[in-house]
Amino acid sequence: MLFDKFNFSTGTHDSIFIIVMAKIMATGDISSWWVGSPRGFGIFIPTVSFCRQFLGFGLSPFAPAKLSPSYFLLTFFYFCHRLTKEYITSLSIRVWLVILTTLTLFSTPIVFYNIFYIHTNFVASAFFFTAVCSFWLGIREDSNPLLFLGLISLLGFSLCRPEAPLFALIVLAILFSQTQISYRKRIYLGIPYAISMIVWHWLIGRMETNAQTDVMTAQTIYQFITIFIVFSGSVIISKVRWIEKYIYLTFIIGW
Repeated sequence: MLFDKFNFSTGTHDSIFIIVMAKIMATGDISSWWVGSPRGFGIFIPTVSFCRQFLGFGLSPFAPAKLSPSYFLLTFFYFCHRLTKEYITSLSIRVWLVILTTLTLFSTPIVFYNIFYIHTNFVASAFFFTAVCSFWLGIREDSNPLLFLGLISLLGFSLCRPEAPLFALIVLAILFSQTQISYRKRIYLGIPYAISMIVWHWLIGRMETNAQTDVMTAQTIYQFITIFIVFSGSVIISKVRWIEKYIYLTFIIGW
């Protein structure tokens, strides 16, 4: 409410492009991307603003600025608390330690700027942080729900920025190289992600865009699709005994 009432936000020309994308989505004419498009800014942040309009809350350009800091700080606070719980038994000490750790984020001006900045940076970093911590704790605690949370977060991260899926594949490669991740888990995590990305890139490859901010050409998009297909094949054949024996080398060197 404070963001809307007092306009606690800042922006650049990129912010304007994202806001225009949300307005284009609200009109329903998604074939007329002319300033910004999913090929340049992803689709997650414009979708947040569009969903507000669809649910009757109005098309607020400040929705990303409100969503990003709260989500990032809450997830940072939560995972710091989870990670310290194993080593510190006192609840009060854990809480104060986590609060002080969270406050260190504000020791650099870039955090203050991004809290109010209408862009993809903060929410993408929140998704990425959640994915990495969820995968790590999922391995340590042998928790399928945490691994699933990591997968969902990785999908959100991949929809925030056009280059994000490449970093997501690196995370999955490191994850799958761990011997604690069974073949079934590799299938359940890797194949749905790869299929989702193949479908998404096929869709944006079919979009007719004339946006000057596009960073992905049709050739780049089809290269991405090829990478996801190869990655899916790597996951499927990782059951082969000699490949599974050297699973670490298979995914780390391969990706």
